[in-house]
Amino acid sequence: MSKTPSRPEGIPEPTGELPVTFERKFRPWRYVVGHSRLSIRSIDPNSAPDHVEITFFGVLGVRLASVYQTLTIALADKADAEDMFRFSGLRESQYSSALCVALSSDSGTGHVVCVGCSVWLHTDKPDHIGRGGPRHDSILLARGRSTGR
Repeated sequence: MSKTPSRPEGIPEPTGELPVTFERKFRPWRYVVGHSRLSIRSIDPNSAPDHVEITFFGVLGVRLASVYQTLTIALADKADAEDMFRFSGLRESQYSSALCVALSSDSGTGHVVCVGCSVWLHTDKPDHIGRGGPRHDSILLARGRSTGR
């Protein structure tokens, strides 16, 4: 029987839904063009024995800041989403097939147009080859998916 890891201070209870806010510093970590996958990670290795990773799948367009403090991840409002859909080259008939996620912080804002995203708490120190999905003792904090087809 595996032990459930304890929740570190400042990590929200998993709701499975956006929005979610973290009192940590984040930065874009990896973008893989061939897989249309973008990862953003918390980067405070000295302040926490774990890290948070947000992974976006089926990425169609991005506008990102280089660093985010106290990051909030939410679904974009309608006007921002439509602006990002146009920026990403989507036709209006394709809007329902995509998700526009807003990233906001005192240090910058951003948007990601994608098919879906997941937010994971990894209870170990970040490595350089992590893929953004679950690992031993990882906790799914939130997930977002497009609703249309």
